Amino acid sequence: MASKRWSQLKERMRSSESYWVEKAKNDFTAALFGQMKAKGISKADLARKLGKSAPYISKVMSGEENLTIESMVKLARSADGHLHLHVADRSNHVSWIQCDPTSTFDVGFFNSNTKI
Repeated sequence: MASKRWSQLKERMRSSESYWVEKAKNDFTAALFGQMKAKGISKADLARKLGKSAPYISKVMSGEENLTIESMVKLARSADGHLHLHVADRSNHVSWIQCDPTSTFDVGFFNSNTKI
């Protein structure tokens, strides 16, 4: 019974626009944090590169800042990354494979000779 109620609650949440807005913010900040970690960039470094304050970066990372595409691009580039946006059909599940173009990879039907 609890499992059914949980499923119903998830469906109600997913039908809400605010759920998808918060999910997009969370996805962006998680990707930004991952990029910063991979590049050894601290929040202070990011703030300095952007010419912004530490509290601004904290607001961004907590999802409190309502970001424009322009600010998302600037944040990503300041973390030595780039922003990639994609619109998918609601019925599709989207997963990303991030590949270093200088190395080989083998994922399912792709191999190192496959151009994507």
